[in-house]
Amino acid sequence: MLMDPIGKKLLDVAKAELGYQEQAGGYTKFGDWYGKNVEQDPAFKTAPWCDMFLAWAANKTGVKDWAGQFAYTPSHANWFREKGAWGTTPEPGAVVFFAWSGSKDLDSIQHVGLVERVGGDGSVHTIEANTDGVHLKRQVRDSGTIVGYGYPAKVVVPGRSVESVTGAERQGDQRAGEKGKTERGTGERKHVPKHGNHGVSPGEVGDGGTSSGVSSNTLAPGGRPADPVEQEVVLCSLLAAIVIGTAALAVGRSTAARLPASPVRVRKKGRHHRCPAELPAGMVPDDLTAAEDTTATIAAVTETLAQAGPEDDRRVVPAEPVTVAETEAEAEAARTATVSLPRLRRRGKHHRGPVELPDGMTTADLAEADAATESMPAISAAAAAEAEDREFWGRIAHLEEDGELAFWSSLHAAKAEERVEAVR
Repeated sequence: MLMDPIGKKLLDVAKAELGYQEQAGGYTKFGDWYGKNVEQDPAFKTAPWCDMFLAWAANKTGVKDWAGQFAYTPSHANWFREKGAWGTTPEPGAVVFFAWSGSKDLDSIQHVGLVERVGGDGSVHTIEANTDGVHLKRQVRDSGTIVGYGYPAKVVVPGRSVESVTGAERQGDQRAGEKGKTERGTGERKHVPKHGNHGVSPGEVGDGGTSSGVSSNTLAPGGRPADPVEQEVVLCSLLAAIVIGTAALAVGRSTAARLPASPVRVRKKGRHHRCPAELPAGMVPDDLTAAEDTTATIAAVTETLAQAGPEDDRRVVPAEPVTVAETEAEAEAARTATVSLPRLRRRGKHHRGPVELPDGMTTADLAEADAATESMPAISAAAAAEAEDREFWGRIAHLEEDGELAFWSSLHAAKAEERVEAVR
């Protein structure tokens, strides 16, 4: 049994739309298209859409002159009869019309579909729109509800031939028909669609069972089969993104390789990285030790002054005068020499009570301590610079690999040099 070549083009479109469902309120893209391009009435976008789908498919494939464009199924059937393309014999690719009452009257027609194949038991396997309420899907029908068939390829279009829109497809179908005739003697004919089955295996098409719907891996988002062109576009876009990203990475690495390496050595924060402070000229570490001891002595004297009360506003004279004995030779001469105690004033003019120096301390020790104390501001400045240096390097440690660190290092070196010059 030959396939109607015009009907085959309609079937190819129908297979691609398997699984489509109408939206809320009865809206379909087929009715929307029909109301804008055929009837110019927006009401069709929510109207029953079984026949408007065929009109949309005929327009998409360029065969509307052979398939017709209708929304009212009785008018469509009468159009086929007027064109001499009406009959009651099922044929793959034919447009099939139904009346659920079983009537054979064309005016009683209520539904329409496309014949995909005819089973060996006489069952008619179809693809129908607006079936089971809202679906575009495959169905299996018996002759009890079928009114008749329209054969698109039998419609005569003035100045045009069927071959002008089908081309080699008709010749291929004829060869397939001849091959089927040779196989009739050995068993039931097996029909395999040329353009892919969209989820139906050749075995399902050949046997008499009910065809299943589209498999889940052939549907794109929105309930329609995936378009190979769309898949190719997506793959090309991904490939282009990968190529551009690789090129950008190569350019970035090349630019980084040309940047000069930073000569700055970054000292990280830690006890093993110290910035030593420079001592003033003429000072040695022993001088620092002596100054620290003297500072402790001065603190002791200050504490003694703080503990003296107002009633101690008088000169404190020791029982025996304080003497200085550096060597045994000087001890004898020191016995006859008395040391005058300095008059130490408390804070305030009305407190002028002298205090007794600690044992073993002379005024010469105080004078030496005063001389050492004069160097303390310089030592304090050096210690403050050391602390500032540690804090600075600790804050910029995260810039170790940064090219801008050279600027900050040079700035810090200049500031450090200025501080050393100020101390000198």
